[in-house]
Amino acid sequence: MTDINKKIPFPIRLLLVEDQLADIIATMLERLNGYEIDTADNGEHAVIKAIEGDYDVVIMDLLLPEMSGFEAIRRIRDTNDKIPIIALSAVPTFEDRAIECGANLFIWKPPDFSRLNLLIHEYSYQYRNEVPLKEGSVKELKQRRLLLLKEKVALQGMNADPSLIIEVQDLEKELTGD
Repeated sequence: MTDINKKIPFPIRLLLVEDQLADIIATMLERLNGYEIDTADNGEHAVIKAIEGDYDVVIMDLLLPEMSGFEAIRRIRDTNDKIPIIALSAVPTFEDRAIECGANLFIWKPPDFSRLNLLIHEYSYQYRNEVPLKEGSVKELKQRRLLLLKEKVALQGMNADPSLIIEVQDLEKELTGD
């Protein structure tokens, strides 16, 4: 990943698409990082703003009025296949569908703001510098997968799928060399 302490020589512009928690999320991101944030409260507005605007990252809730986040992601991808889109939902079963629609990443709601900050920083740097979003070492990709799996296991708690737990353990062993 890009060194988070490296100065980005431009303000990071976000499109935050959220119908319920937009004010809270935007306030947290602005306070912590000073991002320039534009908001949309439904999928139709999101598509229009994403196509007409100049954003570094789109953060997209998936359950939206008027047009779902899934459909909005598809439509944005029809015109811009490079802009980073981070899908956001409290529904864990939406992860695969969000990725299939064209999101680069799925994170749980409410988000971990320190992690979200790292992702925004990384994706905006890659997008502005035309670094392919899928570029990265195998180890980095495995580390990202491990974080996602750990989140999923934590959310499922005592009812966690045993295959997820095994995958987490296997990835941890592989990454630590044990």
